[in-house]
Amino acid sequence: MNGDTPYETARRANIERNNLEMERLKLQRLKKSTPRMPKKKAKAKVKSTTPSKPTRRSKRTRDIKPDYTGERIEEEELPPIVSREESASRRAKRQKLSTEQLIAKQREWLLEHRTKLQSQYRDDAINLDGNTWAKIAVKKWGSLVTMCGGDDNGNVDWQQYVLSRTSTPSTEKKYGLLQEEYCQCPWRLLISCVLMSRVSSASVKTHAIDGFFAKYPTPTDVMQSDPAHAFEILKPLGLFENRWKGVIEISTAFLNMHIFNCGLDKSIKIYGVGEFGVDSFEIFVRGAARRIYPSDKNLAGYCRWVRENDP
Repeated sequence: MNGDTPYETARRANIERNNLEMERLKLQRLKKSTPRMPKKKAKAKVKSTTPSKPTRRSKRTRDIKPDYTGERIEEEELPPIVSREESASRRAKRQKLSTEQLIAKQREWLLEHRTKLQSQYRDDAINLDGNTWAKIAVKKWGSLVTMCGGDDNGNVDWQQYVLSRTSTPSTEKKYGLLQEEYCQCPWRLLISCVLMSRVSSASVKTHAIDGFFAKYPTPTDVMQSDPAHAFEILKPLGLFENRWKGVIEISTAFLNMHIFNCGLDKSIKIYGVGEFGVDSFEIFVRGAARRIYPSDKNLAGYCRWVRENDP
């Protein structure tokens, strides 16, 4: 016994018998079958660390040699070498401001815009006595509406001032967007767009925006505010500096423009109000849901819903 199993022994006997039969019939003997060994995997090629020369990939330009003009870069054309001390100074300027520094910076920003409004005030341009539309404007947006610059001649048509700030929403039905809660006032609508941007939590957005309008119900209240109080309300939203600048710019434009409007065109562009804010303004203030197709998916869904359910 050579240790083979009965199956192997019977298998070899059958092969030998078949071979003898093949010889008798003068046929070629069967080759001995040997198990195939698995092929060895080829060793992975080690990439050379030596950088290769650049090659042209395009067949059209592969054989064309580069044409050097022979121009030389003068030393004064090179960018200046920044010293280590100067580089450290630049990095320090880019470091995050402390809360106190941030509030101080925003106070300066707010004072600059107050001064801008006050510089355009003219006693002879504002007449509130007996002017119903002017009284409506003051009641809705505060006493600083009197800082309006007026038209090219400095005159204020208070009816146009109020009507240009009056909303005509696309529908009275509710879809579920946050803008629907503030669409009755263009100022509030634009402020809410600036405050909700880049915030995913609906509860955080709602709480902060409602808290902001409870503290500052009109643009006049914002322009007379202390940024330190606003910081505490808006801190959960993050990006306070950018949001606060947007709030001040919107409030300034809202109080100062004779006929209010906003858009992406440079003449009516307001800091902080991008495509999302402008589309929201057109949809929820100007009633344009049926004729525009915004890129924001939520606004696009709302417009589609209005066209299908409230034609």
